[in-house]
Amino acid sequence: MGKKILVVGDSQKDLAAIRRQLKKYGYDRVELILTAKETLQKIKSDPPALAIISTQISDGDGYDICKQIRKMSVDHMKIILLNGLAEMNNVQHARDVGADDLVVKTSDYLFLMDTVRKVLPRK
Repeated sequence: MGKKILVVGDSQKDLAAIRRQLKKYGYDRVELILTAKETLQKIKSDPPALAIISTQISDGDGYDICKQIRKMSVDHMKIILLNGLAEMNNVQHARDVGADDLVVKTSDYLFLMDTVRKVLPRK
């Protein structure tokens, strides 16, 4: 059984596309979540190996969610933030709140998949 990955965002269509790509790359335990509240509850009860979190969520902010996660006892969990803007201050802000990496959203997901493989190697 593979490692579990949570994908968090506000667009069901985008989340489904990311899940398809993850499965294509061999990550088959993928759960999609649409809200910050549900994300934090899920991580408290059953932390994944990796959370991919959009910086824009309908009921929260991905940076704030990341900061809250890092206050929990889930140090083993990796976090990748997804952002629509390629700005260096976003990368620094992501690192400041405890993210392992920040990826700019693109339609081909190649950079995201490369980053996933870097932070969560398949073994």
